[in-house]
Amino acid sequence: MQRGAGGGSATVRAPTWGTGPGDRRREMALRVHVDSEKCQGHNRCYALAPDLFEVDDLGFAFERNDGNVPPALEDQARAAVANCPEFAISITESA
Repeated sequence: MQRGAGGGSATVRAPTWGTGPGDRRREMALRVHVDSEKCQGHNRCYALAPDLFEVDDLGFAFERNDGNVPPALEDQARAAVANCPEFAISITESA
């Protein structure tokens, strides 16, 4: 933090690491998967994350968008996994 000449104002600079082309860190891509053998149609996943899951005519869930999870919906994906009573939903991460 730098103080101005009057001592009353402060300038805070954001870190610059992780933003350049030489940065080696990568964002992990998340995907959700519904195991159709385990799904019993409780639809908690759909209730918690309707942008990530859909329900077929018989009430069984399946992934939308090939299971790809946008970064803004990662918390919803994790909530769906945590709330599935049949443990039918999994998340995979890939670089």
